[in-house]
Amino acid sequence: MFMLFIVWMSVATSYAQLSAGFYGGNQTINLGSSAILEFRFEGTGPVDFSYDDGQYVFIVEGVQSSPFFFEVRPMETTTYHLRKVMNSGGYGHIQEGCEYVTVYVGNGNNNVVQTNFLPPSNLCENANPIDLRNYFTSNVSGSVSFTGDGVVNDVFYPQLAGVGSHYIESFLYYNGSTYSIGSNISVNAMPQVSLWLPNEVFLNESPFVLSGGRPSGGYYWGDGVVNSNTFNPAIAGEGWHTIYYTYTTPSGCQDVAENKIYVRRSGYDVEETVDASFEVYPIPTNGILYFTKPCSVEIFSTIGLVKRENVLVESIDISDLSAGIYILRLFDGKDCFVKRVVKE
Repeated sequence: MFMLFIVWMSVATSYAQLSAGFYGGNQTINLGSSAILEFRFEGTGPVDFSYDDGQYVFIVEGVQSSPFFFEVRPMETTTYHLRKVMNSGGYGHIQEGCEYVTVYVGNGNNNVVQTNFLPPSNLCENANPIDLRNYFTSNVSGSVSFTGDGVVNDVFYPQLAGVGSHYIESFLYYNGSTYSIGSNISVNAMPQVSLWLPNEVFLNESPFVLSGGRPSGGYYWGDGVVNSNTFNPAIAGEGWHTIYYTYTTPSGCQDVAENKIYVRRSGYDVEETVDASFEVYPIPTNGILYFTKPCSVEIFSTIGLVKRENVLVESIDISDLSAGIYILRLFDGKDCFVKRVVKE
């Protein structure tokens, strides 16, 4: 009798000491992959236990040894709860702090859930460097690094990368795993902007449309410029003035060219150009003036501009002008010439 009592007490005590739980911590997997969960128990086995995924209950029977590993394959982030643990004597309790484990499921492209890398898709060649960390977000905390053309210490330098499309890749190091996601950054070339202006105009000259900016399609600004493309000498006033031309490419890259123009009080204050290679004839004339080299022509009287030919020509007909003295400003595409002529 005494011996039986001792055996019964020993078995009961062993059963009462049974405890179990989930161990190994939370996990992160890709969609379609499996996770291996770890179940441990202390006490007498074999052990039966049950768990649920929030929708279904699963039962595992006859676990002989600890730790015990089993596979789950969730289709979305799932928390598994340990429900009941018992041995053949009907005893067991769940260890506090080990009641559940969560498996986080990614989107199948090796990305952690809610992780994004969205840097600017287009940058100009002269743009300021950008810190790539400012364009990376994640729902987990971990260390992040970046690689690719023009990347130095997680900063992207457009000029260092050069014109073209560059694939920049981010790497998140979290919970012993590495997750990567990339994005393309296009570096766009700056426009080659230039501006030609006549060296000088006269104060009493009529406003004229500026057309020397290249590439065409930009806008002008500065002293005496109105409506983004017209120069008014009277508004600018006598003296030197800087005119600017701004051009923006379809991709948004912008550059500026500048040049100077001089507003002279009267056309009759200028000195004629002396150049043996360039002549205007005949002088005087009652009709057509000829030039020894093709040029554009502006003709001024005492009241201002009276005739203009913007294309390069080898002659101009002034038979429609009144008799008198006129100032010709001629431009051959490189040099500007000034001549006085007499119309009979």
